[in-house]
Amino acid sequence: VSGSNGIEAAPADAEPAIAIPPALAPIAACLGADLLHIDAIALASGRPPGECLAALAELELIGAAEQWPGGNFRRGGGSGERRNER
Repeated sequence: VSGSNGIEAAPADAEPAIAIPPALAPIAACLGADLLHIDAIALASGRPPGECLAALAELELIGAAEQWPGGNFRRGGGSGERRNER
């Protein structure tokens, strides 16, 4: 829906976008809908695994990442699918 100011409004059922802090953006950019192992995230981002895990923990707290068993992660929010609790 376009308002009088020409800006498109999000549909009422759309989830709000999550603001990713710039320091976490390189790690967040590696995440997609498919599961990705922490080692693959480290390789793709060029960052050490420990730094990736710290960033992923912060991304989880803001809802931008989901951790799955086996050291796997994916982009957070909106899938509706729930993982098994640990």
